[in-house]
Amino acid sequence: MSTVQRVTLTLPTDVLTQARELSQGNLSQFVANVLRDYVEHEQLQQLHDLLVAGYQANAEEALEIAEAFRYAEDEAVALHVPPYEHQVAEPDRPADSRRS
Repeated sequence: MSTVQRVTLTLPTDVLTQARELSQGNLSQFVANVLRDYVEHEQLQQLHDLLVAGYQANAEEALEIAEAFRYAEDEAVALHVPPYEHQVAEPDRPADSRRS
């Protein structure tokens, strides 16, 4: 069984000329690579679109779950994250002027 098939393509002259220049002497391999890249891109785009649709469809449920566990997250942060120590700007100078 052959892993390649012969096909006939009809292309605009300028596209064929550019493809031949870029193919470095192997137009068949060049076309195969371009088509493979295009198919992969389209498959990834379809997956992306499905993921976006799924996340949008489940957005309300995800927000409800996040709200239900918010207190547990707050407790974990209070127990395991050290307090933030920040510099307070002097009253007569804005915070950005501290970097002199």
